[in-house]
Amino acid sequence: MAQKFTMRRLDDVQNAKASYISMSRKDWLIVAIMFIVYCVMTFVNLGTFKTPKTYFTSVKLNDYFIIDLGAEYDLERITYFTGVEQGATQLRFENENGVWVSLAKLDNTEMNFFKHHYIDVDVTARYIKFITTDSGSQLYEVSFFPKGSTDAISGISVIESTVNTTAKSGDPSNLFDESHNAVYKPTYFNSTYFDEVYHGRTAYEMLHKMNYYEWTHPQLGKILIAIGMWIFGENMFGIRFMGALFGALLIPLMYLFGKKIFKNRIGAFSSAFLMMFDFMHFTHSRFSTIDVYVVTFVLLMYYFMYDYYVNKAYTMGMKKSIITLFLSGLFMGMSISVKWNAAYGAVGLAILFFTTLIQERRDLNIIERAGLQSQYEWTSKYVSHYVLRTGLYCCLAFIIIPAAIYFGSYFPYFTIEGADYNFRDIMNLQGQMFDYHSGLTATHPYQSPWYSWPFIGRPLYMYASPDAAEGMRGSIVTLGNPAIWWVGIICFISSISTAILKKDKRMVPVFVAILTLYLPWVFVSRCTFIYHFFPILPFMIFCISYVISNVYERYKNAKYFIFAYFAVVVLLFILYYPVLSGIEVSGTYINALRLFPSWGF
Repeated sequence: MAQKFTMRRLDDVQNAKASYISMSRKDWLIVAIMFIVYCVMTFVNLGTFKTPKTYFTSVKLNDYFIIDLGAEYDLERITYFTGVEQGATQLRFENENGVWVSLAKLDNTEMNFFKHHYIDVDVTARYIKFITTDSGSQLYEVSFFPKGSTDAISGISVIESTVNTTAKSGDPSNLFDESHNAVYKPTYFNSTYFDEVYHGRTAYEMLHKMNYYEWTHPQLGKILIAIGMWIFGENMFGIRFMGALFGALLIPLMYLFGKKIFKNRIGAFSSAFLMMFDFMHFTHSRFSTIDVYVVTFVLLMYYFMYDYYVNKAYTMGMKKSIITLFLSGLFMGMSISVKWNAAYGAVGLAILFFTTLIQERRDLNIIERAGLQSQYEWTSKYVSHYVLRTGLYCCLAFIIIPAAIYFGSYFPYFTIEGADYNFRDIMNLQGQMFDYHSGLTATHPYQSPWYSWPFIGRPLYMYASPDAAEGMRGSIVTLGNPAIWWVGIICFISSISTAILKKDKRMVPVFVAILTLYLPWVFVSRCTFIYHFFPILPFMIFCISYVISNVYERYKNAKYFIFAYFAVVVLLFILYYPVLSGIEVSGTYINALRLFPSWGF
């Protein structure tokens, strides 16, 4: 039996050839169509370009200025747009007796970056007095709406002021010079929500060389957000553009990776299609946080390591094997430079790399026992060429380059005006980050433990429309598509058993990715959320595609059941679209989407 196995392994080694992805014209057409469709899904109603540009920042307490609305109005609503500086401003109006009466408080807290706020009032007034109760309070635009109108009053003038204006603080008149950008009703479309107030704000601060508010993660993700703002402006579309782009790029990447694994179109299509219609992927593509960048870079680092694992260095040749390792290490560095939890997946890369080396050594032993070394040039220089040189290149690819990318992501710190950061400060910041994450004791009403994530035990409620009509609600929730996540659990188990029975090694990198990205969360005691499962999602989808690919090849009529499954996936996406996109629907409809009491949205 041992001799028979050895002969079979020798035959495998002798017939080993490098295997690369093969994309036909039809494949590229499918990829292009899917990419365009998803871009339409993602970029439509992503965010407004219409955002106030000029602002006023209070300098001194109890400064005041008085504005003239131009006529006496019956006012019903005041709106204001807040920036990064915090504080409050008191509003008073002059009543018919000439007495200044309290009207409203314009409050700007740390959670209010780039948000439209509204205050409903019921007064008749022409003159409004602004009193700065905090120094450093930043407002972009303040708008007044008369009863029965959603158009802001224009032509407002400042008629009296004690404010000493500077170029940095701006003039009080800046608060009333963009009535065309006034917003009557705040929504996700024109205001930040959830963690955008951290990550989007920090990207804004990078562009303005200010001190950074969000420091608990490395900076590459915020740099990418800032690129979108630099291209499209400091508005909601610009803040969210790069996340939407990366979310869309995941579709062709899933197709390419699926084609690489399964060598057929159905497996590739299934991988991209399921990613297209997953709920979490959609919501995280459409708001300005950093998780979608982590997922993209993690997928890419496994995409290139997969070639090395499947082909081995002696079939690829030294040059190609080094390129795949270099690219894998490059994207590993990028992923960790966005968020530390990507380092869990880096452990999987190490497992695959050393497993490949061990397998190559076994192949060499088989050739040596058969006395066939002279037939294979690579055997004579295996250690000196493929082991030692590869090891040196790996030090470059997986240590030096990732370290350079990681610390390079902190370069914006050295551009902050008035700051004097050095490398020691950056190193100290790493310790502070570790202390923050390891010592975090805060709780959250929508936190969820690691074991509940695949079962969608506790979705994360991220947005509620602040001014929905009676009986209507606008919501954004991050959760998984049940037809993908729940089926994924079954297919993960089925894939392992099938791969073992068929001795199919092509799924090993997928299993390694899932286990190394997921299992470390078992030991994390801090508050966690369902979106921590996001980097694992693509590999769970590959398990579904593996089952679909096998069923499709084995059963003649399987395609009808597969297409029916795809239809269910799309149907659920359509049904849940209102709570994924923020559009307003009836509260009754939203409540009907709650399959379990823990789905509190």
